[in-house]
Amino acid sequence: MKTEALVEALFSDPVYNSTLAIDLKPFLEFCSKQKKSLNLNPRTNKPQKNISLSSKHLHVLEKKPLKKLRDEITKHINIYTKEVLKYSTDFKITTSWITYTDPGCSSQVHRHTNCRFSGIVYLQTDENSGDLMFEDYRTGDFMLNIKEYNVLNSELWIYKPFDNKIVMFPSRLYHKIDENRSDIQRISLAFNLMPCGTFGRDDSTLTL
Repeated sequence: MKTEALVEALFSDPVYNSTLAIDLKPFLEFCSKQKKSLNLNPRTNKPQKNISLSSKHLHVLEKKPLKKLRDEITKHINIYTKEVLKYSTDFKITTSWITYTDPGCSSQVHRHTNCRFSGIVYLQTDENSGDLMFEDYRTGDFMLNIKEYNVLNSELWIYKPFDNKIVMFPSRLYHKIDENRSDIQRISLAFNLMPCGTFGRDDSTLTL
C-alpha cells in the first residue's frame, strides 16, 4: 500500500498577480509630469543617491485623470479580497503614490505599516528595469542546502514586472526594487488598502 503525503501551505502569504485590461499610456503621461514634486532626503533636500524616488502626493489615485485607472484597480481589489480570500469586508485605498526608479537605482528593503494589503501597478518597465523582490525573515537560523527552490523553502522570491501588471500582497511582507539595469526610467504606482465599514464581532467589533 502506497502512503500518500499531503503538504499544505499553512498560513501562507497570498500574493496576487494579474494584468490590467486598459491602455495605461494616458496615465503614464500624467505620472511622468508628477515627477516635478518628489520626496527628497530631509537632511540635504536632494534626491538620495541610487535610490528610487516617490511622489510627494500620497493620494494620486484620487486625482481626476486617474479615475479610470482607479476603477480598474478596484476591480482587482475585489477579486483579490472577495473572490480569492473570501472576505465579506470591504477595503478602501488609503494612500497611493508614484515611484520612479532611474537606471542604476534600486530601493531599500521595506514593508508597509498602518495598512492590511499593498499593491503595485507597473506603467513603464523593461526586462531589466528592476525586479520586485520579496524577502522572508521567518525561516529560522539555519542555512540549509536546497536542490530546488519553491514557495515553501525560499527566503527570497522574485517577480518580474511588465507593463500593465498588478501585484497585491499582505503589507507585512518585506520587499524591494532590485537595481534598474536598463536604459529607461521604471515607473510604477503603489497603493495601500485598509478594511472599511464595520467588521469583527462582540468586543472586537471595529468601524473604520
